[in-house]
Amino acid sequence: MRKMRKLTIAVALFATNALVMNAYANSGNEPIVSPIKGSIYKIGDFLPATNLNNPQQGIPYKYYQFKDELTSVDSIAKLATVSSGIASIIDLTKTTREENYAFIFEGYVKVPSNDSYVFSINSDDGSKLVIDDKVEILNDGYHAEEEVEKEVKLAAGFHKIKVFFWQGGAEYALSVSWKSNSIPKTSLPASVLFYDKK
Repeated sequence: MRKMRKLTIAVALFATNALVMNAYANSGNEPIVSPIKGSIYKIGDFLPATNLNNPQQGIPYKYYQFKDELTSVDSIAKLATVSSGIASIIDLTKTTREENYAFIFEGYVKVPSNDSYVFSINSDDGSKLVIDDKVEILNDGYHAEEEVEKEVKLAAGFHKIKVFFWQGGAEYALSVSWKSNSIPKTSLPASVLFYDKK
């Protein structure tokens, strides 16, 4: 009967997110490297984090008002700013009216670990979510409360986040949530929202 040889698997995970696996079959005192030596398995490409000089909790916002109903989140930046400040979370508590207003929230979200995060925006009316300067969710237009989600792979650390929202008439709503392998779905808490104080 042919004698079975003991197989040892060595695995290394590098900062490049590459998983390298080597197999060794012990024969006497000399390890014999198997044909799968150096096999590389890509775990995933995570968007790199940003270094902040002076991170402070809170997320800066700008508040706008308008007379004629908007049709797109891209029109918000053209409006005159009514007020601005630092909010603890992304919500609508800073508004002073129920119709014809808009917000832009812009700061950083602190990600606890390398992972795939599912972000979602629930809004009535239009909204947009931008992460690391890329539009990830566009939930624009005049509509009833509607939720849209998108999965984004992020490295641990700070990532730019920008949320646009406008409210026309009638009902209104805005919430931004996330979930991952270790985080159940929840609205972005104050503990993960930051800005870089100059």
